[in-house]
Amino acid sequence: MSRAWPLMLAAMCLVAVPSGAFAERTAQQWLDYMTRTMRESDYMGTFVYRFGDRLEAMRVAHRGGPDGERERLISLTGRRREIIRDGTAVTCIFADKDAVVVDRRQARSPLSDLVPSGADTLGQQYKLNVVGRGRIADREVVRVRIAPRDGYRYGYELAIDREAGLLLGSELLAEGDGGPSEQIMFTSIEQRESIPDSVLEQTINGDDFAWHRRDPSSDRDEMSAESSRWRVGNVPQGFRLNRRERHTLPGRDVMVEHWLYSDGLASVSVYIERAGDDIGAFHGRSGMGALNVYGRKVGPYQVVVVGEVPALTVESMGRSIEQTDGAKP
Repeated sequence: MSRAWPLMLAAMCLVAVPSGAFAERTAQQWLDYMTRTMRESDYMGTFVYRFGDRLEAMRVAHRGGPDGERERLISLTGRRREIIRDGTAVTCIFADKDAVVVDRRQARSPLSDLVPSGADTLGQQYKLNVVGRGRIADREVVRVRIAPRDGYRYGYELAIDREAGLLLGSELLAEGDGGPSEQIMFTSIEQRESIPDSVLEQTINGDDFAWHRRDPSSDRDEMSAESSRWRVGNVPQGFRLNRRERHTLPGRDVMVEHWLYSDGLASVSVYIERAGDDIGAFHGRSGMGALNVYGRKVGPYQVVVVGEVPALTVESMGRSIEQTDGAKP
């Protein structure tokens, strides 16, 4: 009887919890719920982040609502750094390098990158399925798999808090063996009625650091299709051009033409600049974890394509970039 008891208990538990208990929403509805909650909620928590062979722990404080999002991330392991994000800029403070980088365009973070900008249209390029359930940070979660319909983007598996709708875990599934190459998992999280301003302010004193800011005037240098003399001939289906502009990169004075493509989840950036003596030419592919880069020279210009997408995507786009009428970035 003693040996049979664990089996009987397991059977009783399976009967007590119907297998469809976590499927009361479709995968699309779970993503919509998560997207809304992650943008509108006030919460604080700690998560671990694995990127390639690196493992880090971070603390996050997030404030949402009608006035827009504000978020602060603090590293708990490795190099001391903070990331402060609002609707217009990301400020990265690197204590070990005595440097602060302010980018007024790329207002994203490791967590916000996982919140789709077009969740309602993801089904066109990805297969969406509820694939299971589990428990993270002592909360019940629903697992939603986002599987690509082609080889130009990665798949993801997201763990969504069943009650609160918060994103508690994610796995990026790279091509090849299908195993995760990038993971995020919360170890603790708490929703708050409000997050005070003091919690969202930087604690690392950066007054004596070197500050690298993008010139505000260049942020407004939006480009029309007619003002560029370049074209990307091979853009994978589903990727749309969200932004085209000229600007300088933090810490450099060289003007760069920047195109940003997105399919609502994955994004790819194209950079074009006149190659000078201060930069070495970059040819071929490179990568770190799930991030891939492809570069080539086109006449006197350096072209670089970068994104958290398969190497096939950045290389096929990079090889198809050509001048249309005497490029002048």
